[in-house]
Amino acid sequence: MVNFADTYITNSEAGRAYLTNILNARPARVFAQPYQVPDSKTLMGQVNGAPKAVDLPRPVFLFVGQLIPRKGLHLLIEACAILRAWGYQDYSLVVVGDGPDRDQLEVLSCNRGLDNIQWEGWVAYDKLGSYFCNADVFILPTLEDTWGMVVLESMVFGKPVLCSKWAGAIEMVADGENGYVIDPNDPEQLAERMSRFIDDPALAEKMGARSQQMIASYEPASAAEFLTQVVSHTRSD
Repeated sequence: MVNFADTYITNSEAGRAYLTNILNARPARVFAQPYQVPDSKTLMGQVNGAPKAVDLPRPVFLFVGQLIPRKGLHLLIEACAILRAWGYQDYSLVVVGDGPDRDQLEVLSCNRGLDNIQWEGWVAYDKLGSYFCNADVFILPTLEDTWGMVVLESMVFGKPVLCSKWAGAIEMVADGENGYVIDPNDPEQLAERMSRFIDDPALAEKMGARSQQMIASYEPASAAEFLTQVVSHTRSD
């Protein structure tokens, strides 16, 4: 397939490396830049203005994804159990998504004595914006994701990200600046990173502002301009 393409476009530097080192694509024809970018207006749907704040203990951590093993929610629940053992209970975890593991995960959280998890189930895409707005920190504990669009979506709404090292979108997270890179297979590490936001309420706002700065250059208009430049380069090559 590579031999039939004139140009190759990828969201990440990892994608560039795969195209050039594994598939032997010509480096000069490989373009890497996030082009799958979120539109905050679409995510907000018909909501006018800022949504009402949800009355939950803060900080509010948000998970959005399928409830399947690969997404790592069971490891996030274990991290919450560790936080409970450390004496942290005054925070919330909102889970948006559905899947075959939901019942099992709810039982797991109950067995761990966690009563601060709110299960929202499946939410339409144009309603997700409200959840991002009402959250303080976004968590992606995935065990495998070639990208991770939810990371960019959370950044659009000015949220810090706890991002798994196994997500392609890790390239959007500067560790210690707009969030932290975590290994979901180490729930204690994840719990420790979460505790930083619980101990320091101002940290989420500070890192969230940095997220918004970093994502500003990857808005839909910028992505369209990037693709236009790629097409122009291909035609002139």
